[in-house]
Amino acid sequence: MKGSWYSKYMTVYGKPYTSDYKQIAEEIKSRILKLQSENPVASVVMIAHNEGENLLANLWSVSDMRCKYSVEIIGVDNDSTDNTSQVYKDCGLKPLLVTDHHTAGASRQAALEISRGKYYVCMDGDTMYPPKYIETMIDALVVDDKAVAACARWNFLPRKGVSVTGMKLYEFFRNVHLNALAHKRPELAVRGMTLVVVSQLAKRFGFRRDIKSGEDGSLVLKLKEFGKVVFVRDRKAIVVTGWRTMEKDGGLTHSLFVRLKRHISNLSYYFTSAKNYDDSNNNIDK
Repeated sequence: MKGSWYSKYMTVYGKPYTSDYKQIAEEIKSRILKLQSENPVASVVMIAHNEGENLLANLWSVSDMRCKYSVEIIGVDNDSTDNTSQVYKDCGLKPLLVTDHHTAGASRQAALEISRGKYYVCMDGDTMYPPKYIETMIDALVVDDKAVAACARWNFLPRKGVSVTGMKLYEFFRNVHLNALAHKRPELAVRGMTLVVVSQLAKRFGFRRDIKSGEDGSLVLKLKEFGKVVFVRDRKAIVVTGWRTMEKDGGLTHSLFVRLKRHISNLSYYFTSAKNYDDSNNNIDK
């Protein structure tokens, strides 16, 4: 991690937001206000639910962006009970509050409805983005007039007690799996934290609010009928994120086992496409 592009953001990542970080927040606010455009090419949207310990690092990374395209930056607070909204405000953003569903889809959809950019850049509040990320992603859509969406890779943050070699192997095999899926089923290979879509088409279909996960893939499933889903492999677009998903699966080893078992049972996905999927009972937001 030392010497990496995100090392300075790690000084605040995963730490309670207190008055000790007010100066950093003021610096972020100054940069974000300068980035905001009345005629944005891209709408940059981060969503957050109880991300008070991670959001400052996210916004700090966004404020350091180097991008030739004009942007508007929108922050969404999905009914947080911590100080997520305060972090947004201190960093120069009036958060869009969402209360109808506690889902990523509800947050992304609320911002999509008010977005003004030609491109809609999805971000997550627990993820950090390299300085050329937005420009690199939009470039991938601009150069290909058949592209309707773009998605990038991500790495997990280093974690105490977890083998760096083991983590790199996990990420390598995960990327091989996603690359294979992308040919026939891009909707299963995309992730919301690294997804950019053409706004006009996205607004036509919208993000599903009623499911706990998969709102990203559900949208891409519809978009792929109108053009290409581009997978950006440029290192300038690799983001870093926390271990929340991995922890839900019981850690690195168990997560690898669970995923291998699932992928082996779904080998046909690498060779066949789909136009719809059934919802699972435990994925519906009641």
